Amino acid sequence: MYTAEESIPGALGAVIYGTAPLMTGVVAAVTGVERPTRAAILGALVALGGIGLISWDLFNVSASQAAGVVM
Repeated sequence: MYTAEESIPGALGAVIYGTAPLMTGVVAAVTGVERPTRAAILGALVALGGIGLISWDLFNVSASQAAGVVM
């Protein structure tokens, strides 16, 4: 992740780090460690919507920035 942050803006890196709790919840649900409740799913959808709304202007990225996000 730190290598990838050299080619993306700091704000985009912060948004990616901000999604870590959501990704942890998805992995826990997929692996069967934890069963998500309706409230948790609704909260995750609201959080993803907020992240999308905040970072809407960041979706227009260059090829090197896109590669950094994928890393």
